[in-house]
Amino acid sequence: MPQLALLLALARGCSAASASARGLPADDLDLQRARQALGQTLATRGDLAGARSVLTSLWKVPDEATKDLMLDFYRRVWVEKQPKGQALWAAKTRLREATDAAGAPRYALRDWAAWVLTGEPD
Repeated sequence: MPQLALLLALARGCSAASASARGLPADDLDLQRARQALGQTLATRGDLAGARSVLTSLWKVPDEATKDLMLDFYRRVWVEKQPKGQALWAAKTRLREATDAAGAPRYALRDWAAWVLTGEPD
């Protein structure tokens, strides 16, 4: 049961420190495994709900990067009618290549590499 409580805490954005403070068995390795399990669980739930494909992240991604990736992904899928697999690749590439006014990378590897598409890529 502690594993379920840890998964639920992670779904709410709980950190390792706050999980430990709540008496949940959490270290960084546990959190990584639990987040992966949570992503797999969400993908499985999507499949069970009848979704042909599910877009999930393997770890927690900052809100701004998530917003930018999702807006670009869904614009490509709905407006440009790109296949989902191609749209995700292009959206991740856009984040990876984005720079700020000084020319420095705007997003880190953790911001775009977490996203995976399961199910039908079209």
